[in-house]
This record gives sequence, structure tokens and C-alpha cells, in this order.
Amino acid sequence: MTKQEIIKNACGIEYYRSKAEDCFDFDTSYRGCRSYRYDFYEAAYGFDEIQTLYETCCEQLGDPNEVLADIDRQIKEAKDEYRKKEAVLRKIRFMQSRNMDAQDVIQKYIDLNDIRKIRFEQLMNDKEYDEALLVAKQGIEIAQQQNSQGTAIKWQKAKFDIYLLQGDTANLLPLAEYMFQHAGWSYDKDEFYSVLKKYTPVANWPDTMERLLAKAENARNFDDFVAYIMHEHQLWPRLFAYCQKGNIRDLEKYEKDLKPHFEKEILELYRNYAEKQALITDQYAYQEVARMLKQMRTFTSGNELVNQLLEKYRATYKRRRNMMEALKGV
Repeated sequence: MTKQEIIKNACGIEYYRSKAEDCFDFDTSYRGCRSYRYDFYEAAYGFDEIQTLYETCCEQLGDPNEVLADIDRQIKEAKDEYRKKEAVLRKIRFMQSRNMDAQDVIQKYIDLNDIRKIRFEQLMNDKEYDEALLVAKQGIEIAQQQNSQGTAIKWQKAKFDIYLLQGDTANLLPLAEYMFQHAGWSYDKDEFYSVLKKYTPVANWPDTMERLLAKAENARNFDDFVAYIMHEHQLWPRLFAYCQKGNIRDLEKYEKDLKPHFEKEILELYRNYAEKQALITDQYAYQEVARMLKQMRTFTSGNELVNQLLEKYRATYKRRRNMMEALKGV
């Protein structure tokens, strides 16, 4: 029987007809559905919904092999890896939900990343860490061959978790350093940093920290966690220089501790920011000018500079009513 005939026999012609008529003329569509491909029914309701209904109907008729044969056809005819992976996952879920052994299927398609994750989770649940580590390493190799850096990093994180569970600091520390530098924004750097601080010998910590900071300082973008490390170790000159890679609020965050060392420099940076914002004609910019001028008043020579800027702005931008209004509270 075709998939459509199985659904009809299990659910009844009226149910089948009602579904079909929701999207297409039933008689025309029914003639077209005999091709046993993605049909009007699947187009109207989505392949996953149809597959679920089909599997349920096969179970009611007592023939799960119909489902497995259909999924095998989907795997064989899949036009790309995504469709192949989805079909394999359907087969595994179907078998597991019926208490059928799916291990041969998992092993056969383990080179597909989502299938590898299933095997990895099984091994971790069984505490077979050495075997799980091998699965993760193979995942990294495949991902690198496919130029999938994101997938490779995920498997590196899996290795990290295993080394941490095993207390294998010899492998854990270099991997934690690698993850800190390369994992990107998808991961919390504090996890890797905390491991490095906890397990790195005291005598080796200065060199480790220097490697972490040096790479970050050479990067294009500001990283708040790197600034946090500099602040934690009171590296004021490096922190001041690094904050200038970010925006003005990154500098403001550390102003309290940097101000005793770089008060004049910070005041000049605040002035430059206020001047740039003053050139912009929108309400947010006006509010930023006012906010920054208020902040500048807290500096030793700030009042005099702020008064000069206010006089300049009131003369230059007197026609900007919203800006004049914003500056009233300065």
C-alpha cells in the first residue's frame, strides 16, 4: 500500500477527504497523490505532521516495517545532507519509541553530526568517557575537513567537559586556554578562565594570563571579559588603553578606578565624545551630550571646561530647541 492508502485505511476516507479539501480540490489532488512523493497532503500540513500521522496509522495496522521501509527510501533519495540527517533522525526516534534497537542505525550514520551527538550522549550517560572522548575527537576531525569551525568548537567543548570530569589537568589546561581564545561569543569565557585560575600552578599563572591578554589586545574588537581580567589584576595602563577599543560606556564602567591615574586623559576623551554627539541632530544625541557634560563636572577641572562648552553650544545650536532643553539640567 502507498502512504496515502495506509492513512486512508486507518483514519477513514472522510478524515482524509477533510484534510485534503482544506488546501486543494480533493478529486484532482487525489489523482496526483498516487505518485508516492511529497503530495498535496504533505504540502498542506508539513512533512513532519504527515510522517507522524503515517507512523501512527502503520502502528494501528500493526505494520511498523512499512514506516521503516518508507524512511529508508527517504534516506536513499535525500537530495542533501540535511534531508538525509532528518530522515535518519526520524528512523532512530521511531525505533526508540517502539523499544527497537537503533544502535546499528546510529553507528551506520555516525558521520552525520546530529547522529554523532546521539551516540556521544549515550556514552556520557553510561559514563564511558574514554569512548565518548574518541567520538568527540572524530567529530572535530570531520568538522575541520568540512570547514565547519562552529561544529569543531562544539566538539572541543565536549572534550573540555570530559577532561574536567576526569580531572585530567594535563589536557584540560591547554584546551581551556584554546577555548578562551577561540570559542567566540557562544560560550561564557568565565567558565574557561575559572578553570585556568583554579588548576594552573601559581608559578605559571603570570605567563598564562599574559598569553590570554596579549591575544585579546591584538584583536580588533573590545571584549568586556578581557577588561574584567585587567581590572581584577589592577593593570591600569593596559585597561585604560584597552577600553579605548570599545565605546564610551566601556570606559565609564571602569572610570572610578582609572580616574586617579588618567584623569586628564579621560576628561579629554569625554570632551571629544560630547563634541561628536553635538554634531548629530537627534534626541538621543542631545541627551548624550547633557549626560556627558554632567559626568565631566565630577572631574577636577571639569566645571570650567563644561561651562565653556555650554556657552559654545548655546551660541552655535540656539535654534535646536530640543538640544537647548536637554542642556538646561547640566
